[in-house]
Amino acid sequence: MSTIPETSLATGSWRSPAWEHATVADAMGAPAILCPADTPLVVVARTMATRHVHAVIVAPAAGQEPSAWRVVSDRALAAAGATAAERTAGEVAEQPREAAEPDWPLDRAARVMAEHGVTHLVVVDPHGKPVGMLSTLDLAGVVAWSRA
Repeated sequence: MSTIPETSLATGSWRSPAWEHATVADAMGAPAILCPADTPLVVVARTMATRHVHAVIVAPAAGQEPSAWRVVSDRALAAAGATAAERTAGEVAEQPREAAEPDWPLDRAARVMAEHGVTHLVVVDPHGKPVGMLSTLDLAGVVAWSRA
């Protein structure tokens, strides 16, 4: 077991407003990471591991509505397990249950995550196009650094 060193409890960052003033746009990872549906799942997994993200957005195919995007999450990768080498992003992608808007208060997004038992929300513009991703780790960053 490891103990958190006292020095890691420093506060304040130029990037993070206080939780009560933070919006989804302040905390989200942007730009959104997208891939085509035919992307090998191994490539998606490598991208997620390299970029330290929990989900990648599968872009709609040509001719589909812009709002037809889906998500490959870390949970979907774990469920694919040994079959991941033979599968594509489109085969395991799921329609997300919820999305957030950039101007939402961060507290609202956190409540939606908790109520729906999800660890990330796709952030969409007013037209439903993904512009970023908000994860529980992003929320932790605001908690950690917003007490300047």
